Amino acid sequence: MLKPTKVKALENYQLWIKYSDGVEGTVDLSDFAGNGVFALWNDYHEFQKAHIGSSREIAWNEDVDMDS
Repeated sequence: MLKPTKVKALENYQLWIKYSDGVEGTVDLSDFAGNGVFALWNDYHEFQKAHIGSSREIAWNEDVDMDS
């Protein structure tokens, strides 16, 4: 299974992601913003904290993450 190796938060709730096979691109997560656990993103600074977690998931904190 491919896993993300790099992630960078962009404007308007978009992420740039690079995967272990070298493929890279952007994904629009704006539909998730403000809903459920993603209410955290109501503070846009929190969205910008996107990083690769210990299990190679995209994470924002211990409670909010996404498998790719």
